[in-house]
Amino acid sequence: MTSGADRCGYHAIFETLRHEILDGKYDGTKALPSEWALARRFGVSRPTISRAVLELVREGMVVRRQGAPTALTRFAQNASGVLGIIMQGEWNYEDLYPAICRRIITIAERSGWRVVRHSLAPLRGRERVRMIKRIVERFTSEHVTGVFLQPMECMNGSEKLNQDIVAHLKAAGIHVMLLDYDIVQMPMRSDCDLVGVDNFAAGYALGCHIYERGARRVSFATVPMSAPSSAGRMHGLAVALQRCGLRWWPGENEMICSFDDPRAVAAFLRQRRPDAIVAYNDAAALQIAGSLASLGKSVPGDVMLAGFDDIPAASSATPPLTTMRQPVDDIANVAFLMLVDRIRKPNLPPRKTLLPCTLVPRASTLG
Repeated sequence: MTSGADRCGYHAIFETLRHEILDGKYDGTKALPSEWALARRFGVSRPTISRAVLELVREGMVVRRQGAPTALTRFAQNASGVLGIIMQGEWNYEDLYPAICRRIITIAERSGWRVVRHSLAPLRGRERVRMIKRIVERFTSEHVTGVFLQPMECMNGSEKLNQDIVAHLKAAGIHVMLLDYDIVQMPMRSDCDLVGVDNFAAGYALGCHIYERGARRVSFATVPMSAPSSAGRMHGLAVALQRCGLRWWPGENEMICSFDDPRAVAAFLRQRRPDAIVAYNDAAALQIAGSLASLGKSVPGDVMLAGFDDIPAASSATPPLTTMRQPVDDIANVAFLMLVDRIRKPNLPPRKTLLPCTLVPRASTLG
């Protein structure tokens, strides 16, 4: 039986060799030194080296052939050890996608990858072209192999910008993993891998919850040019309420106004008289909560309120906000594994993984 010290020894050697492969140490030879040479280098027995090499085989980094050197796989030769993340806006702790991206970075670094971050700004015209060129030049100069991209939203031309970024990255030989939603309109699909949540199911679950709590005049708060995830949530909410026997469609039940403007919110309340408002995300719901408080409206007494994502501020709000929690750790893990798999097997067909959200009922709907 292998002792704990031996297990620790072979795993440390495996980690060292993996880092060296990703750093390009063996690019010139495309093969590892012999097991005897590695045993002398690390001062361990050959069986310990064999276990470390076996872990490299399981990771898809090397291949063993009888009577031949242990060779690097095509994946190991192509993997630079550097990944990129492109995200809209600043890395605000309160936001959902910075949390997902930070988790991706932790997972990647523990697995021997370095991560280069880049934030997108809502630029136009020639500035936009220059920004895309700078991103690609930076990632190319740092030998980035694959990129996680949170597509831009809520701005004119965002779809075209997202498609241009992806096209330039792919032209540079950089694989792209989309987070949250695609760069083309549903039901069309791009040729990028995608990881997100099942927004339709999340909206449906929240619709059933607020109906069970007694809501009958439900509005969905959204913004112009919102992401496809918002449309999916609204569609799920609508289907749930319609199946419960309520009349609901976007033209009549959408709430589009300045959520942090009490006068705009008051005008909407007078016109539609909702007994529940479901916002497309928690940040919007919390803005609405502030406006309702300014108007002397109680939550949930006068209006129930709910959101999506379960950002940290949702649980500390007054009252705490009912929401649909996104599985941050699962999204990060799946996205990382899928991107590394794409680098390893570039000819796979495009893949889409949607993960379930969890209903978190709180006082904003429970009373």
